[in-house]
Amino acid sequence: MSAHTAAQTGGQTSLDFFGVVQSANPNSIAINSELIDITSAVINARLERGAPIKVRAELRSGVLSATRVDPVGAGFIPGITLLSGTMLERGQGTIKVDEQMINIQTSAQIDNVRVGDPVSVLAIADAPGEWTALIVGAPNNPAFTPIRDGGILAQGCCAAGHPANSRRAAGDPTDYCCTTGHPA
Repeated sequence: MSAHTAAQTGGQTSLDFFGVVQSANPNSIAINSELIDITSAVINARLERGAPIKVRAELRSGVLSATRVDPVGAGFIPGITLLSGTMLERGQGTIKVDEQMINIQTSAQIDNVRVGDPVSVLAIADAPGEWTALIVGAPNNPAFTPIRDGGILAQGCCAAGHPANSRRAAGDPTDYCCTTGHPA
C-alpha cells in the first residue's frame, strides 16, 4: 500500500508529515511524496488536492499507516516530517532510527543522544524512505514542542485539534469549535 521502501523489523517508527494533499482516494493519500494508508485514521481535515494537512502515521512492516489527519494553519512548513523512534546506529554522517537511515551531515542541531535512546528527528524527505535531518534530539527537546503538540494546528481549532466551526447546537448561544462540543 505504501511507496515507502523501508523494511520494518525492529521498533515502530512514528512520523508526523506536514504538507499539502498531492492526491487522495478513500484508502490512501499522497503527501510529501509518500503514499499513506488512511483506512484506519481519524480524519479531521479536507482531503482535497492542495489542502494543507498534518498526518500522524506509523511505519509497520514497510507500510505507512495514518492514525490521524488534521488541518494546519499559517506557520507550517510543507515537506517537513517529524520521525520518532529509537536510535539503533550512529555512523559517519548518518543515524538509524528504527529502520530509517537519516543523513545528519547538515543538521543544524544534534542533541547528546546515544544509540538505544529514544530520539526525534525533524527532517525533509529526499526520496521515499530517504531523509535529511534538520534537528536531531531527545523527544522532549523544546524545538519539537510546536510540531509534536499541535501548536501549528489551524486557527480556531480546539485544544484537542478538532476541526473548527463544526458544531452549534440549535438555540444554544455557545459557540462550539468542534463536533465533540468543546467550547471555542
